[in-house]
Amino acid sequence: MSECPDVLGFELDDALARMKREGWQVSVTVTFPPGLIPPGPQRVLRLIVTGERVAEMVVAHQGWGEGKGPDVLSDHE
Repeated sequence: MSECPDVLGFELDDALARMKREGWQVSVTVTFPPGLIPPGPQRVLRLIVTGERVAEMVVAHQGWGEGKGPDVLSDHE
């Protein structure tokens, strides 16, 4: 099987462009918390190779500052 490009953490459009440029077919699954679609760019969280030059991307909105816990970057600014 061909080696898949490492696009983890890339914004979705950049990841899709690279995968297409290297000859990969990609399906995209978007995940988000119930009842909320955070703002911000979508980033690749997971990439699963499902066949020869075929992969599935799992993406989520970056949504910095949307949470309320101590681990949220905006709480430390």
